[in-house]
Amino acid sequence: MAGAYCYGKTEHLTGYESGTARHICKRKPREQWLALIPGAHEGYVSWEEFEHIQRLVRGEQPVRAVKNGQALLAGLLRCRRCGRKLTVRYTGSGHDVLRYSCIRGWLDNCEPRCIAFGGITVDEAIGREVLRVLQPTAIEASVRAHERTCQATG
Repeated sequence: MAGAYCYGKTEHLTGYESGTARHICKRKPREQWLALIPGAHEGYVSWEEFEHIQRLVRGEQPVRAVKNGQALLAGLLRCRRCGRKLTVRYTGSGHDVLRYSCIRGWLDNCEPRCIAFGGITVDEAIGREVLRVLQPTAIEASVRAHERTCQATG
C-alpha cells in the first residue's frame, strides 16, 4: 500500500477446538515483524501518509471534519449498511439544500447506492444537542472568567 516491503507480519499456529485441530493465523505487532523496509517500491500513498492513516484508525489523532460548506457533520458520518463515509451534497435550484449520501460504492465499484437523507434537520438536531450539553459548562466558564477579571482589576 505505501511502498513498503514487509515480511513476517503473521504467524501460523495450530489450535484445538473440541478435539479438532484448527489452523490459526495471527497478526504480530510491528515490533516482531522480521522485515520492514519503507520506500522499497512505489506505493499508492507515501509512507508518511500511511502512518498518518494508521494513527487515525487507531484513534491516536482526532478526525477532523471538512471545513468547507455548511454541513456540520461533513466527514464524520458513516453508512450503517456498508461502513463507507457519507458524502455531502447540496441539491436544489440554488445548490443550498444539504443532503448526506452514501455513493462511494456506486462511484468506485458500480454498486447500488446505499442511503441518502436530508441533512438540515439532522444538523439542527445535533447542533441543539451539542449546545444543550455544553451550556452548563459554558455558563460556569463565563462566571469563572468574570471572577478572574474582577480579581485582576480589583
